[in-house]
Amino acid sequence: MNRYLFSNEVVEEIILPESLKIIEDQAFYGATALRKLEINGIETMGDYCIYECPKIKEVRLPEGLKELGERSIENCESLTDIYLPSTLETIDEYNFDLCADGLKIHVPAGSNTETLVRKVIENLEYNVEVVPE
Repeated sequence: MNRYLFSNEVVEEIILPESLKIIEDQAFYGATALRKLEINGIETMGDYCIYECPKIKEVRLPEGLKELGERSIENCESLTDIYLPSTLETIDEYNFDLCADGLKIHVPAGSNTETLVRKVIENLEYNVEVVPE
């Protein structure tokens, strides 16, 4: 997927196929109408992918995803729920910043992902809840 592919579009919901393996930097940057995003199959999510998406409420990322790039999910003021897989190995320290107060990050209980997320959110200045499932 290319940069700015859905930037400033009127698309409200996107479900991506399992055949997609990489989402390049800034693919959803500034997607002002986007409310829900479900991504299947990817292994890498580039920098600033889901950034400045003011209406997005839910993001679901697939098993097999290994890396959340720099600020991949940030500055999404309506984002209330993120579902992360157990396969994450790297989460940039600036992810989840400037999102909705009360953000819930759903993670597999006892997973490495849970450990990574807890470390990333330590310095956030708003209420974020890690929900082990």
